[in-house]
Amino acid sequence: MTQAKFLIAGALILGSIGFLMYTGISESTVRYYDVTQLLEKSGRLGRQEVRLTGQAKPGSINLHRDQAAVDFLIFDQASNLSIPVIYHGDIPDTFQERAEVVVEGRYDSGEQLFHAKVLLAKCPSKYEKEEEAASTD
Repeated sequence: MTQAKFLIAGALILGSIGFLMYTGISESTVRYYDVTQLLEKSGRLGRQEVRLTGQAKPGSINLHRDQAAVDFLIFDQASNLSIPVIYHGDIPDTFQERAEVVVEGRYDSGEQLFHAKVLLAKCPSKYEKEEEAASTD
């Protein structure tokens, strides 16, 4: 009888740990979308955090250095669709027009605005030059 109680208690503890691990992992998972995919799924995302990838649209970057903020359009060249983004925080040195950008945050479909907590940028020309130099060695 006591052995059965220990087995039941052990099964409940293992089940609880498994459930907590599953919910923790699924809640911390952040999905990647391009501009077109995000616009298609925006109504179903709610307040879910996502990562959005695209390019900084030329002529759309407005730096607000006094507030450590930037707003710009992230666009998808294939579909020519764009989404306005606002970001408050440190702006990467590589952030410029046509830079490949990844932002993490939430899309507000009512405002049609992406509120970014994270801004990552890659300068394509910088990396292409390094690759060319490395290939000629």
